[in-house]
Amino acid sequence: MISAVALTRRFGARTAVERLTLTVARSEIVALLGPNGAGKTTALRMLAGLLTPTAGTVTIDNVELTRRTAGTLHRRIGFLIENPGLWDRLTVHENLRVYAGLYGLDDSMQVIDRTLEALGSRARVDAYRRALEGNASKSGAGARALARSEHTVAR
Repeated sequence: MISAVALTRRFGARTAVERLTLTVARSEIVALLGPNGAGKTTALRMLAGLLTPTAGTVTIDNVELTRRTAGTLHRRIGFLIENPGLWDRLTVHENLRVYAGLYGLDDSMQVIDRTLEALGSRARVDAYRRALEGNASKSGAGARALARSEHTVAR
């Protein structure tokens, strides 16, 4: 479970996120909607531990995200941005193996297989990233984020 209480982020005099409170249960899907500049990306970055809030707290499975706990909790959070971040000259499977190595996953082959199965992407595992179109490319990026953790924050 990921939760935020009174999450706030200011950049100088500008408040990007003000007192956001939410709870996202395991396997729950939540969408943040709003116009450009509404603070959606800033909120997601704080939830993923990539940006320190000005005020408020983020808790992941009842452990507060702090400088002391960030290293441990970051290994449990996948963050998926709009740009997939996959290498065009590698297959989907090769991309996932690279990221699994970067994330230090011990059972990377099992995690990759489980993740591809969950996304229904097994048929495209040997496709090169450059050959994938739109949603298929994003599925590969989603697999990358999911392979890292049971908690994924997507943009």
